[in-house]
Amino acid sequence: ITDCMGTSVGTGLYLGLSAVDHSCTPNVNVVFSGTDVELRALETIPAPVFTNTRVSYNNSVLPTKLRQARLMEDYFFTCSCELCNSKEKDMFCRGATVCVSCKGPVAEMEGKCSVCQKLQALDISKEKGIFFENLEDSQVLKAYQLLRTKIHIYDYKMVEFSERAMAVCLSEENYEKFYQIGESLLTAYKLYFSPNSTSLGLHLAKLAKVAIFLNQTEEAILYLKQCFDIFKLSHGEDSKLYQYLISLRDTI
Repeated sequence: ITDCMGTSVGTGLYLGLSAVDHSCTPNVNVVFSGTDVELRALETIPAPVFTNTRVSYNNSVLPTKLRQARLMEDYFFTCSCELCNSKEKDMFCRGATVCVSCKGPVAEMEGKCSVCQKLQALDISKEKGIFFENLEDSQVLKAYQLLRTKIHIYDYKMVEFSERAMAVCLSEENYEKFYQIGESLLTAYKLYFSPNSTSLGLHLAKLAKVAIFLNQTEEAILYLKQCFDIFKLSHGEDSKLYQYLISLRDTI
């Protein structure tokens, strides 16, 4: 059970919801209002609607083999959805470096930049080792500065590290750095999440709020517009989240 911002506040057993099948690219959003739960369609669902309704049981920003292994361990099935069959996205997710020429993504298993097509031969084993170090919060931002020049944000480990770096920025009230990392992370979210994803919308809302604080009005308005488009569909105009966004817009 989550609040309007997607924060977990409890656990519940819903027999109807438990009957809905999984997809790593879900076509409905699960919305809680107190202990009530609602499924809201994110796209047109063909008949029979309930049979073709899909929610996500898992984190989409993981390599296919890892996602499938977790689903097999927890739910005893192998997913074969659209995302699980996307080889290009999976190549980046499994491991991607920053092109030395154009800064585009280079899938490690391919060794060629997807933007400028130049071949790359980088040894980033030392940098990737940082992901597994037990860093103090004070060390995270310094490590991030190094990693961002070598490992592309499409790499799932870089996504996870960037999320931690944003949390550190928030605790230190370093909002400019929070905004910078958040904008970089947005490119990965747009690749891995659907355009109407709640996860994408919540991230955009964070960027909008910080942009307002930093007096970056044009950027704030742009992010809020995208939020409204997502949450109008995923939550509805009467939802607490949508009303919160209106109050946030009124501060500009």
